[in-house]
Amino acid sequence: MGRGAAFFDLDRTLLRKASGPVFTEALIQAGIAPDRQVPGMGMVYRLNDVLGESAAA
Repeated sequence: MGRGAAFFDLDRTLLRKASGPVFTEALIQAGIAPDRQVPGMGMVYRLNDVLGESAAA
């Protein structure tokens, strides 16, 4: 069995914006994910860019 790793960048030290678009593009390029848009996902990523993970609830 292969080894895995998980990276969590909640304080935006690795990526300044939402990581979803970056990972989605990598998965599409690798042939793992289909090349299609999920309705509303761009808005979710933009909201994450503005508020971040640490925004007050």
